[in-house]
Amino acid sequence: MIDTETTGTEKTARIIELAGVRVRLPVTSGGLIDPQGEWTVLGSFAELVDPGIPIGPFASQANGIYAHHVKGKPSIAEVLPRFFAFAFGDSGFDPSTPAAPWIAHNADFDAGRIAYELGRLSVRGIDLVYPRHRVWCTLKMARALWPVDKKKPDPRMPANHKLGTLVSHFALPARPTHRALADVFAAIEVLKRGWQDKPGASLAALCGDGVWL
Repeated sequence: MIDTETTGTEKTARIIELAGVRVRLPVTSGGLIDPQGEWTVLGSFAELVDPGIPIGPFASQANGIYAHHVKGKPSIAEVLPRFFAFAFGDSGFDPSTPAAPWIAHNADFDAGRIAYELGRLSVRGIDLVYPRHRVWCTLKMARALWPVDKKKPDPRMPANHKLGTLVSHFALPARPTHRALADVFAAIEVLKRGWQDKPGASLAALCGDGVWL
């Protein structure tokens, strides 16, 4: 599970915090996920990043990260290799080896920010090697499982699909704060809830097509 915090929401926004949690899912003898089983946290990663550009005021208001928090922190060129080592440790960076799936709440945005940073590094002659992989999306899952009808609100459904709304609506044991690591743990709880509502589903069936990174 991954999450990013950024300087803004535009396509050229830079990463200011990157976090991930490696989780072992409870798989039954038939190869299905047991939604009632124990999800084992294998490790976590979280680092602030100096983006080298100003942080937008609306971004700072949302995530509480201001210029003085990232001043002097490592650049994305330093943080991404460490993040990949954490995320792909078992694959040994062999591009031909399947990597464990990544999951994010709004995978299009988070994977897009990482892809953008990788592109910027490549222009500078820094090419990071990592296994190509799919990033699945709990936001797409939430939209499919718990549709919102603003004209005819259903009290059984959340008011929207934001992490905080989902956590509150389903009384999940998490506290999303718009900080990357806290939001990763919140997304894990949302994914668990999705599997409870659709037991036996694969990641593809649960989270849509995902995006490639």
